[in-house]
Amino acid sequence: MFRAAAIVSVGLLPVLVATGARPEVALRFRFSEGAGGDFDPRQLKLVGGRMPVWYCKLERHGMRLVIPPRDQVRWCAVQPRVRVEGDFQITGTYRILWLPEASAAHGAGAKIQIKDQRGWKANVGRLFVPGRGHVYSAHYAWLEGDRYVHSRELSETEAVAGKLRLVRRGKMLGYYAAEEGSDEFRKLREVEFGSEDLAQVQFAALTGGASEGVDVVWTEIEVRAGRLEESYRVQKPLWPLVVIVAVLGAVTVYLVVRLRRGSGVRSSDQRTRSRGRAGGQERR
Repeated sequence: MFRAAAIVSVGLLPVLVATGARPEVALRFRFSEGAGGDFDPRQLKLVGGRMPVWYCKLERHGMRLVIPPRDQVRWCAVQPRVRVEGDFQITGTYRILWLPEASAAHGAGAKIQIKDQRGWKANVGRLFVPGRGHVYSAHYAWLEGDRYVHSRELSETEAVAGKLRLVRRGKMLGYYAAEEGSDEFRKLREVEFGSEDLAQVQFAALTGGASEGVDVVWTEIEVRAGRLEESYRVQKPLWPLVVIVAVLGAVTVYLVVRLRRGSGVRSSDQRTRSRGRAGGQERR
């Protein structure tokens, strides 16, 4: 659990720093030079497809999400292992290296997606949408029964790099975007999202169903909230248990074999002695 402090990651090495009087915590990753090829599964996980490690690569200039042409996977993402409570501000710095513009039926590009404990979703993205061109997307999906109802607003843009942001204050959720080199965020939309905890935060690349693939780099991601709860539990390795069970099994088999052999020898000796006594009695 993270309380009254910020966890700042340069590369993937977390450092605790004070935040002042405001009860706010932050989890930040700067995917830049110095990060090397390390990936700490206690803080982040890769999602998308059966083998997401094939699509997510930590490189010198950032976390690169690449879905190659003709691949069946439609999206992949980096997901911090936290549950977000209360008000929050979630920001990602992205760069689009390749974006399909022909067959991306639902929009292709980069997005930040959240899902709360009810299953309600929201995302802000920089996409190419057929019929609308290059846009910022502000999407919201809520459940009615077991079906999602979707609402999306699009705003034109030509930016290929910049920042995307989701901000919740109370029950209201705001969608924001800024172009590369600027911290002036443009408000795209605001909806009543609710105040339930977030079960999931993802920084993703998606093809929108296009066969040409997509190539996106996230250079920095940050989750800032009133409280962040770690959702990772260390999995103890199973091999010591396997070794112990194997050794115990081998010892058990050895003892059983020894006992059976010993029993067989004793039975043979008893039969021999019995035959000997019987022969002596006959001679007498």
